[in-house]
Amino acid sequence: MTRRNEGLATLILAGLLAGTAWAGADAPTDTAATASADWPRFHGPDGLGVAGGEGADAWTAATGGKVLWKTATPLPGASSPIVRGNRIFLTGASPTERAVYAFDADSGQLVWTGAVADVPGSPAEASGVNEETGYAAPTPATDGRRVYAIFANGDVAAFTLDGQAAWAVNVGAPANPYGHASSLALCENLVLVQLDPASVKDGGAKMLALDAETGKTVWEVKRPVHESWATPILVAGPNGPQIVTSADSAILAHDPKDGHILWKVECAGSEMAPSPIAAGGLVIASIAYDKVYAIRPGDGDAAKPEVVWTFEDVVPNLPTPVADGESVYLVEANGMMACCESGTGKKVWEQDLVASFYASPILAAGRLFLVSRKGDLFVLKAGRAYEAVARVPLGEPCDASPAFASGRLFIRSAKHLFALGPEK
Repeated sequence: MTRRNEGLATLILAGLLAGTAWAGADAPTDTAATASADWPRFHGPDGLGVAGGEGADAWTAATGGKVLWKTATPLPGASSPIVRGNRIFLTGASPTERAVYAFDADSGQLVWTGAVADVPGSPAEASGVNEETGYAAPTPATDGRRVYAIFANGDVAAFTLDGQAAWAVNVGAPANPYGHASSLALCENLVLVQLDPASVKDGGAKMLALDAETGKTVWEVKRPVHESWATPILVAGPNGPQIVTSADSAILAHDPKDGHILWKVECAGSEMAPSPIAAGGLVIASIAYDKVYAIRPGDGDAAKPEVVWTFEDVVPNLPTPVADGESVYLVEANGMMACCESGTGKKVWEQDLVASFYASPILAAGRLFLVSRKGDLFVLKAGRAYEAVARVPLGEPCDASPAFASGRLFIRSAKHLFALGPEK
């Protein structure tokens, strides 16, 4: 099995959803209003998988939507699309080529291509890349000034939103059986890179923070974990923002100032791919082949992290969970899905979707959107009872997670980028 989930963030929205508002020196460079309208990183604003902004409510009376356009993608990749304004950003790569693409959101037209080449220290070819994971599994991220991308060989590159190369560095790639798939996250002027290898003997796990303007390393810390393809998120802690990460043996938080570990909750998982999310003041992390944990963050000092509840009936091993404030929705790769209460972990319902999933579910206007590996878009009504709304076949395999912005759904399949809008 590949580990697609990769699992930036505008801290105001994260703080509000987690129960704390950001202010002063911790305020983000972007705005919450922009964050809710755009889809700036893997799994949407702040990695929560929840969409908002103009146009989202149009789906409340819709069925499965209709295809507005589809455009061929030049190079393959399992990375998910991100959206800023009227631009969709995507990555693609082969053993010898790496590129960032910008598409027009209204027409699907390719606007520019940013080639990533001649990066100092970059290997001629990425090694140990699983055929299904491919060379462009991590999803890019944008802060509204630049778009940042990382590839299987460890190349990290930044481009301005109009396609001008800003910088490129090579940070190496973790030795693991599936290749690099953790996506980038942003914190103010930092680009966060999570590199967790398959075992400690392979060099040890680490987190890097790169300067968003130059690509230079601001800090680098070792992590007492291994084997993860998850993506960091930022949450509100008792004393400020925290970088929360998941791995096979621990869920832990780093301080954005210098990367030191604030708190850790030990677990016993394997082949970790789902990324953590935040809901109702809790960090919710699905640890593959272990359980789902809901944790109240600590502060690295007096306040210790508290495991509020755990859930074992359905434990996502690839897709990242999503929550709407009242419920948490969990999907396993084999199609088993469950809904549990976000405050207690009590199971509300369980359903077999009779499909397989690598892509993570997202939530918009009371609808859950899930894309199967076969390429079927499942639209469900979010709530305390399972209710299917529609099923739309795209006709192509799909492992990337969808993006939602300005009332439209953007989906990357094996060969195309699709835009879907609500049916009237």
